[in-house]
Amino acid sequence: METKEIEFDEYILERILDIGSRMLIAGGEIHRVDDTISRLCFAYGALYADVFTITSSIVVTVRFKDREPMTQTRRIGAQNIDLANLAQLNDLSRQICKKPKTCEEISESLNRITPAKNHPVLNFLVWALISANYTIFFGGSKWDAISAAIIGILLLQFKNFLDKYFLNYYLVIILCSMMGGILSVIPLIFQLSDSPFYINIGNIMLLIPGITLTTAIRDMFSGDTISGLLRFVEAIIVSMMIAWGFAVFDLANIVPTYSQPPIIQLATAFIGSVGFTYMFNNRTFTGFLGSIGGLIGWVIVMLAQSGGLSEYLAYAFAAIFVTLYAENMAYINRCPTTLFLTVGTIPLIPGKSLYVTMQYAVGQEWSKFISQGITTLLYAVAISAGIILVTACWDSIRMQQKKIKHKG
Repeated sequence: METKEIEFDEYILERILDIGSRMLIAGGEIHRVDDTISRLCFAYGALYADVFTITSSIVVTVRFKDREPMTQTRRIGAQNIDLANLAQLNDLSRQICKKPKTCEEISESLNRITPAKNHPVLNFLVWALISANYTIFFGGSKWDAISAAIIGILLLQFKNFLDKYFLNYYLVIILCSMMGGILSVIPLIFQLSDSPFYINIGNIMLLIPGITLTTAIRDMFSGDTISGLLRFVEAIIVSMMIAWGFAVFDLANIVPTYSQPPIIQLATAFIGSVGFTYMFNNRTFTGFLGSIGGLIGWVIVMLAQSGGLSEYLAYAFAAIFVTLYAENMAYINRCPTTLFLTVGTIPLIPGKSLYVTMQYAVGQEWSKFISQGITTLLYAVAISAGIILVTACWDSIRMQQKKIKHKG
């Protein structure tokens, strides 16, 4: 194996960067990518591996026993969450760590890991399902849900049309948001809805980078400050653009406070999570297990609030239980925690709060805008804090177990 290491080390490092970059694009966390790259380098006899990862770049410096240090860097493209790809890349890295492969073997394995291609009809159905589901989840009527589903289908068609012209990501997002806002007025014209509020919230869940926002705060809490700040700024800018695009055409400027009965909330929390498992290309049993995490999280929110806890504490406790569930499922199924955590936290994303924030901005109610903006941020902080608390404890326990096993 050492002969292969000396002969292929530079090219093997390129393949290792291929794995790491594809994991990051598919939705892998910064610390997982760092850890995977380090382990792969050690599997090929590296004495030292220093990995620096941010959302747009990976830099790796490797030292071997009898060679000069090597440094390679890789530019990272836009993130495209694909949980099936992430799981396959994770399996490949485990295989390499157990039995290192040649450069050609790694390339062949990577070529077999391709993005899943959904049937167009399935894509439209998923977008319609998510839009209608979260319209009901946040308090909308059946007519609001039907309207949101139709608009969701039209938004996907519009997005596919824009993607053909390779437009700037931010331009596509704001055009889709404005189109969603315009279309949401049509049900009012036909008196199918009193306000586009719930319709817009259902559709906003399709575009809003709520996962990016909570991941950014998690990165900062975990010590990956630069990556966290980059993701945080991106998430805030994109979120505000999306919410503004929808809210600017909400001429009613009404903020309803109706909430659904508990059984409806629980059903839609689960169904919405199922919808996102398909959107993120995880159509295996692990996707179903991740959706159960979304249901568990909302059960905890409802129990905590009925017990008199504040909404922030309720969301923090929900994040704790969802993360515990995700870590256990990842351990049992030998796959990344992200597969369960990404989908499990979907119902907790403060999409409604963000939309209300931008509604106040459009209406030039600046004091309410600031207050609601802080509320939205506190939701994200509460969710991230719950996740980090469990993740840190879980990693500490696993490290202690490895030390005990090593001593034994």
